[in-house]
Amino acid sequence: MVVGIVAAAAAVYLAGIRKDLPYAPEIDEPLFVSRAVSIASSGDLSPHWFGHPGSTVIYPLAAIYRLRGVPARPDDLLAIGDLYLTGRVLTVGFALLAIPVTYLLGRAAFGETEALAGAWLALLSPVAMDHAQTIRTDSAGVLCTVLGLWLCLRLLAQPTLRNQLLAGSAIGLGISTRYFLVTLVSVLVLVDLLILLGLPRGRPAVTRASSPLAGVLLGLAAVAIGFVVTTPFFFPELATARLDIAHEARSSHPGADGFGYAGNLLWYLHTAIPGATTPLLALLSVLGVVVSLWRRSIGPLLLSAFGVIFVTAVSLSPLHWVRWILPLVPLVALFAAAAIGALVRTIGSLLGASRGLERAVGFGLVAVISIGPGVEMVRLARSEVRHSTTVVARDWVVANLPTTSKIAQEFYTAPLGGTEFSPVKRFSLARDRRPTPQGIVEQGFTFEDYEREHFDYLMVSDAIYDRYLFAPGRYPAEAAFYAKLFRSAKLVKEFKPEPDQRGPTLRIYRLESVR
Repeated sequence: MVVGIVAAAAAVYLAGIRKDLPYAPEIDEPLFVSRAVSIASSGDLSPHWFGHPGSTVIYPLAAIYRLRGVPARPDDLLAIGDLYLTGRVLTVGFALLAIPVTYLLGRAAFGETEALAGAWLALLSPVAMDHAQTIRTDSAGVLCTVLGLWLCLRLLAQPTLRNQLLAGSAIGLGISTRYFLVTLVSVLVLVDLLILLGLPRGRPAVTRASSPLAGVLLGLAAVAIGFVVTTPFFFPELATARLDIAHEARSSHPGADGFGYAGNLLWYLHTAIPGATTPLLALLSVLGVVVSLWRRSIGPLLLSAFGVIFVTAVSLSPLHWVRWILPLVPLVALFAAAAIGALVRTIGSLLGASRGLERAVGFGLVAVISIGPGVEMVRLARSEVRHSTTVVARDWVVANLPTTSKIAQEFYTAPLGGTEFSPVKRFSLARDRRPTPQGIVEQGFTFEDYEREHFDYLMVSDAIYDRYLFAPGRYPAEAAFYAKLFRSAKLVKEFKPEPDQRGPTLRIYRLESVR
């Protein structure tokens, strides 16, 4: 049955995996591809970037590129698109592998039925699917999370030295994927404390080390060793790592900042988790946690503790992103499945129903709950087969604007690489972020700057300008820039997404005053 779940996930995940390739990679994808290509073509094994740190994506991708003989500077558009497609297949592979591991985790914590239902519900996340189809560390982070938690529960059931080393190494691998998976160490420590206390009762701590304490210490050492082995250049290039981490931990990013710790925590609980799963699944998962607390089941309690620690940790960042909460999606699904099972069994016992009938009703409820997110995933897959508004805008620009036009464009607009246009590209036309050896320097731009520099066209996206217009009090200069642009320049063309189409709303303005 697990194989069937994986097959269903693969069919949906791979259906629209190309998205806008070869014209436009997704945001952050060039960061990982360029480093993997550099390693594969140069033989220099250092990625010279440690932002996530992303080792579990960069190194496997570099190995694949090396086997395929990728050139140092691929310049053919189709060849470049193939590089990105290869990376997306890798990250989708991580997401698919996470499904059977989620099943193993659910079986260890709850039981066979809840494990199957939870594995199915875990894949019904359009947000997780969208991020798995992007070359980032999100799907690898989910896999490392469920793998580390499963191995910790396995260690609790069989406290051997081998299991200590496996759990510790898996957590080290998780930290090499995303730094915030260091929170998995808390689960290992809790398991080790239970082992040292001889809990659960009747399961003596048997290790091949001289004592349980020695096994515990070796397991914790395996965390550090696992990280160092998989991210070998972190400490030799510590200065670079510090700069990269400082950038990732920056306090400002329009659209993802300004909440503070309490605001982040509330946003993750109220918006991000229900948005990454569904409000119903999120509510059922809370019920599942309550049932686990009432029953005092050690496995579910450990998973609950991890969830609390993880949300608390990511909320400490000045920024907030839905993708940061994705490692909790399998746990939400498993606790929701546990809640459904508890409800069905309680009602079944009151009505005198058989176990077979209870099981059938339980899976029927899971099927009904799956309809909404399942339809949304199919809709998303269908929209991914069609080019987004950004590529439609690209085609229009190529067909209608002179190649000599001086164009300024911001992120999430028409990808003009591989054309005869040479646009100036900035994060926002009102504001740009320039990297320096000391960090990121912000630079603002006014409407008059573009007039003075004789730009013909300005191309903007609501994926950028809405971030400023929704918070004009925090970004008065940027809000004023867009207000004047919309008021003073001539709108040449607007591209709005249709119901079955992805992408932002794009606007192309002509500066009349330069002529």
